[in-house]
Amino acid sequence: MRKCISDYDLIIAVKELIKQKKFVHTYGVTKQAHNLGFSQTEVNDAILNLEKENFYHSITENINHRIWQDVYKKVIKKIPIYIKFQITDDQEFLLRTFKKDESS
Repeated sequence: MRKCISDYDLIIAVKELIKQKKFVHTYGVTKQAHNLGFSQTEVNDAILNLEKENFYHSITENINHRIWQDVYKKVIKKIPIYIKFQITDDQEFLLRTFKKDESS
């Protein structure tokens, strides 16, 4: 499923969790970002600098259609980036995707 409204409040929820260091980057996402020349700090900074205008859509997780993930697109370091994340039941920011946006 898709919707055009973000599931998570970017400023109150997402950015606050990053600032509180309540985030998880999977190995795959860390590798994706590293291959594009981004450190973990730069990834966090990129997320902290997202704006509502960068929102693309929300989609459900493939396995569990009750879990929503927000997708943002933004040009960072002259690279179009596709960012997908969710907030877990433990109230942690989970970065699911940080990759070059091939649709741009």
